[in-house]
Order: sequence, then C-alpha cells, then structure tokens
Amino acid sequence: MLSEARAFADTPIPALYPKLDAQFPGSRFILTTRDRESWLESIQWLCRYRKRLWMRNQLLDDYDLAFFGAKSFDKDRYIMVWERFHSEVQRYFEDRPESLLTLNLAEELDTSRLLQFIGSSSLAAPWPRSNRTRTPSWLQELAFYAESCRLTPLGHAFRRIDAKIRKERSAAH
Repeated sequence: MLSEARAFADTPIPALYPKLDAQFPGSRFILTTRDRESWLESIQWLCRYRKRLWMRNQLLDDYDLAFFGAKSFDKDRYIMVWERFHSEVQRYFEDRPESLLTLNLAEELDTSRLLQFIGSSSLAAPWPRSNRTRTPSWLQELAFYAESCRLTPLGHAFRRIDAKIRKERSAAH
C-alpha cells in the first residue's frame, strides 16, 4: 500500500514521518498547524465527541495512547506533546528545509504555497473546511450507545441513516 500511494495524511503519519522519510528518500513533508490554543480546543472537542460522531475505532484509541500518552483529554499532557512534536519536526528537517513545508491553515488564504511546494501548476483555491466542530445528532448518539452495548450492527445502521439524512440536507441547500 505504501509504495502505491503518492501522499499520506492524518493519523498515524505524525508518529511515522521519520520512518517514511527513510523508506522514501527524497520525499517531502507538510506540517499543518495552527496556534496551540485553537488546536487544544479542537482536540478537546474531538476527544469528547469523536466516538459519537464516527464509528468506534480501537486503532485510533491505541494511537492516542501511544502518541499522546493518554486515553482521554489531559490539557497539560497535550500541550507538552504539541510543543515537543513541533520542535522535533523542525529539528528533524533543519538541515533539509526544502523537504518541509509548514502551513498554518488559520493564516493561509489559499493553496498557493502548497501547490508551489509540490510543483503543481493547478490554480490556487481557498482552503476547504470539512471537519467543522459540531455536536452529535441524536442518531449519532443512538449509534454510540448501541456500539457501547456491543450492538455494532445496529450502531452501523443508525450511522448510515444519519449520513443519508445529512447528505440529503446538504443537497437541498
């Protein structure tokens, strides 16, 4: 799978970038970031609602424990991990600055720096926003409850119904 892909993003890449760098010489890396306080708010929301909004995933729970050293939100620990990770990435690439692009998505107006970094001639566009903070719907809460009671097929059914309703609502707008 790794040899066939052109790009990787999100979990578990933050924990694997040195290994990927060794495995794929000449590869480039993009560190997406934002100010620490807004990241903390976002990660606190994610820790609180992830299992309600999306299906339970033991791999993500295991990743959180390995990367953050905690199964649940711990502000002080997450601050320490955020600071350590950012400084480790900068230190890792200090002799190869051309291999790392750091993008603060809250400050970047569009995709122009990303496109330049990857050598694309595509036209720049505003950054899409797809993972906005929200509270779970009542169907997502039901799905979470069903999955917590080991009624996984029922939880999946509730999630499919919820996804269909959200899709129909967005198509109507």
